[in-house]
Amino acid sequence: MLAKQMPARRTAASPFLTFVISVLLVTLTGCSIQPEKQAPAETSPPVLKPPKPHEDSAIVSPPVGPCVYESTKGIAEVTKLSAQQVTFKFYPGDQYFKLPVSDLQEAQLDLGQELKAIIRRPLAGPCHNTEFELLSTVD
Repeated sequence: MLAKQMPARRTAASPFLTFVISVLLVTLTGCSIQPEKQAPAETSPPVLKPPKPHEDSAIVSPPVGPCVYESTKGIAEVTKLSAQQVTFKFYPGDQYFKLPVSDLQEAQLDLGQELKAIIRRPLAGPCHNTEFELLSTVD
C-alpha cells in the first residue's frame, strides 16, 4: 500500500516575531554604519606651558608599606653560650644566628639544647633583616 503523503504546511510568521526580527536587523545595521569623519579645523599649534614647581620639590621616597615575610618552622640548637650572647643553629637550612642574653629572660639554656623556633625571611617591603623567634623547648 502506498503511504499517504501529508501536504506541506506553510505557516506564516507571527506579527510579533516579524517585529522583533526587524528591530534587531535595524539595530545591527545602525551599529555597522560609521559616522563621517570631519576634517579637523585649522588651529594654531598647542602652546606648552612649563610645569609649575611643587611646593614640596624635595625628592619623594616611595611609600613605605608593611613587610612581607616567608615563615618556616624548625628547630634552633644552642651551639655556643657566652655571658653576652647565645649562638643558635636553625634547622632546616643550617643557618646560624645570635641573640643577646638580655633577650632570653629567665631561660635555662644548655649547650646542645633544642628549641622550637620560627625563621622569618623578608620577601617584600622595606625590611631586610631575617628574624628568629624562639617558641619553647623540644620535649
